[in-house]
Amino acid sequence: AIRSWPDESGAPRFSRVNLVFDFGGVVLRWEPQEFLIRLLPERAPTPDAARRFAGEFFQVFGGDWGEFDRGRIEPGPLAARIAARIGLTVAEAQRVIDAIPDELQPIPETVALLQRLHAAGHVLFFLSNMPLPYVRHIARRAGWRGLRFEGAGRCARQLARLGVR
Repeated sequence: AIRSWPDESGAPRFSRVNLVFDFGGVVLRWEPQEFLIRLLPERAPTPDAARRFAGEFFQVFGGDWGEFDRGRIEPGPLAARIAARIGLTVAEAQRVIDAIPDELQPIPETVALLQRLHAAGHVLFFLSNMPLPYVRHIARRAGWRGLRFEGAGRCARQLARLGVR
């Protein structure tokens, strides 16, 4: 919890705390169903079809995709696995994998909040199951420096270190 107490003028002062944020859907826009409808409309022509397709493709961010998140498989072999598993061409699967970093755009309101929190001296951490190459691409594109990021392989350990259960 953030604690506050009044300063000499009576305005609240806040203690500095470690704050933890997820990337997808919090810091970055991530709507996989909408994304798949736009990218591969022949495979995801309706919201229901896109929901099913996203579930098959990403495996609830487990399976093959979870291996990618943890850095245990490269994009090329991942595309081949996904294509074989769900009946896509390798090119279609690769197209989705390659398009995700540009799809993940910062949410302006969240970025503004992060900037205010950082300026106030709070320590910001970002924990995500997102693959590290995506994080690097997004951080470089957005001009973010000094990003404290922990990926899928180390999230649980870092959360425990921060006292989050």
